Amino acid sequence: MAGCSGANTFISGVYGTPPDVNATQVATPAGPTRVDFDPDTECPVINIPAGASAYGTPNGSQFSISNFARECDLASGTTVTIKIGVEGHVILAGAGGGTYSAPVRISIRDNNEKAVYTKVVRVSATVEPGTAQGKFQVVDTSAPITIGLQQPLSSYDIEVGFDGKGMTNLPHKKKKRG
Repeated sequence: MAGCSGANTFISGVYGTPPDVNATQVATPAGPTRVDFDPDTECPVINIPAGASAYGTPNGSQFSISNFARECDLASGTTVTIKIGVEGHVILAGAGGGTYSAPVRISIRDNNEKAVYTKVVRVSATVEPGTAQGKFQVVDTSAPITIGLQQPLSSYDIEVGFDGKGMTNLPHKKKKRG
């Protein structure tokens, strides 16, 4: 998840969270205001909804999310692009090789709980023959968010979790029928 860690520097951006001002500074500018935008403190937090961190299959195998990260970059004007990474593993009920997949939903919600970005990504984990575990990792780099004084970046929330709509077991090698 190294590609999803934010830098500890300030980026000059438009419509970030305004800095604290004392009562003697009452100047109200006309039009957009440029303020400091700190991607580490303002980038929305990631939440996993209850029950969405694991995904079980009828055969007893289970996917689980073990790590996640996010990174915010000012793309242009009032648009911030959020890079979201999710990683985890699958544990099989019995030994056997193959590639297993599950749907992971990535969603960004505004302060009114309205989804402003949703994407379902199919993650795959390959389990080597004779073992019972495999890993997956996915990074979504296409989540654009529009920010403003009434809707700063820190007012959004990110949700990641398994979608719950079916999982497929893709065999490592297809067997031919004779």
